[in-house]
Amino acid sequence: MTKPDQIARTFGANASLLIRGLRRRYGVIMPADEPFSARASNIDGERLSSLILAHDLSPSDLMHPAITSVLPPDWWAWFLRRHQEISNRTLARVGEMQLLCGSIERAGIDVRFWKGPMLSLLLYGDLTSRPTRDIDILIRPDDLIPMRRLLCTHGYIDERPLRESSIPQYMSTHREWVMRRATENGMLHYVELQLSPAMPWSLSRAAQAMAFSDRQLVNLGKSSLPIPDPEIHWLMLAAHHGYAEGWRQLRQVSDMAAFASLPPGRVNTDRLLELSECYGLKRTLTIGLGLAQRLAGISVPPGGIKSFEQHERLIDKFEDRLLHHPIPLKSEESLEAIRRQWVLADDVRARGTLLWGHLRKWLAPGYVELAIVQLPAALSFLYVPLKVLRPLIRWFLSTKAPGS
Repeated sequence: MTKPDQIARTFGANASLLIRGLRRRYGVIMPADEPFSARASNIDGERLSSLILAHDLSPSDLMHPAITSVLPPDWWAWFLRRHQEISNRTLARVGEMQLLCGSIERAGIDVRFWKGPMLSLLLYGDLTSRPTRDIDILIRPDDLIPMRRLLCTHGYIDERPLRESSIPQYMSTHREWVMRRATENGMLHYVELQLSPAMPWSLSRAAQAMAFSDRQLVNLGKSSLPIPDPEIHWLMLAAHHGYAEGWRQLRQVSDMAAFASLPPGRVNTDRLLELSECYGLKRTLTIGLGLAQRLAGISVPPGGIKSFEQHERLIDKFEDRLLHHPIPLKSEESLEAIRRQWVLADDVRARGTLLWGHLRKWLAPGYVELAIVQLPAALSFLYVPLKVLRPLIRWFLSTKAPGS
């Protein structure tokens, strides 16, 4: 288990403070944590603010006398006010989810709400402990256009300028379709229609569709929202946090720790580990649990201990990446992301799927080309020479630039 004083020496007092806050949230108090108050003068309030917001943490991650006592009162008051604003927006999104759920049920479309308020309710018993920015809805590919049309009846518009007939072509190599609606008070609701918890090229087809293997209903009074069952939700988060995000935020470690800290009987950890092997997600789950054990200090499923020993060096690398600041930008298509997804893939077959998927994505048209050219899907092969020739065209134009 990584010691907070070791984190303080390597990454600074701010990072150490966040780790101590996470541990206290999950009831982990270590003797090595106590002398931290003596180093309170090392805390930079402005830097701490940006660090917490970048990691998407909430005040409950620091709500402990041993932590709040070393924070300037004016800083703490500012942060609580900001979190209250975030909480109010989250509750407004919950109301929007209830409204949409009724229409979805009447339309007979099978969906799963996940992450955001639904995950906060599952893990913490309330809707606002886990900050959220949008409404995440998992759908089947065949339901993409019906769901888009349903959202249009509620006043939503596409975030990307594509003709409806081009959207399935775009989604063949993308994970989500984003729509937005402006309310009368100026608030924007964003809905992400997602086909998979991570980019399609990084997961097997079975893993992409695992959300629909089972479900639970969350009763919110006006309506009951369908969500994945706990083991599937946990595994989907591990896939998303690893493949799409690269384990780059402490909130993602907190998610893993919160699942592992649920009362006995709430989650079947044996089934979780079996499913991780079935869907080829054991390695990314292991990294998430390893980080939760090291940083949050929580106990993990016994079956995962052996995996930690096998992947200790990999956990070291992700821990080092996680605690560096500023947080690396999210880029699911960069060479660094491909390398990261490569090491997370469980076997040769998974890595083959990953490389083939990235190749398809590279050759496929992006939404900019689709928006400008708007060719029928049958003529999409014309994008391949465009994609191949583009670097040559850019080089040629750069050599002809004035003054070159």
